[in-house]
Amino acid sequence: MRELTSQESRLVTSGEFVITLATITVIFVIMISLVICYKLFMSKKGNATVPGGFKFEWN
Repeated sequence: MRELTSQESRLVTSGEFVITLATITVIFVIMISLVICYKLFMSKKGNATVPGGFKFEWN
């Protein structure tokens, strides 16, 4: 181990941005899933299309 120079220490970055982006993405996916589940359980008839080509219909 050795002490970093000033230039080397300026190049060190943390992964906070990646963690924040991943957290926001997970929350977004959970919110979409909750809306679909709500539509499935609370309506008598309908359909839902999810990105990726998944389509749900209930009567």
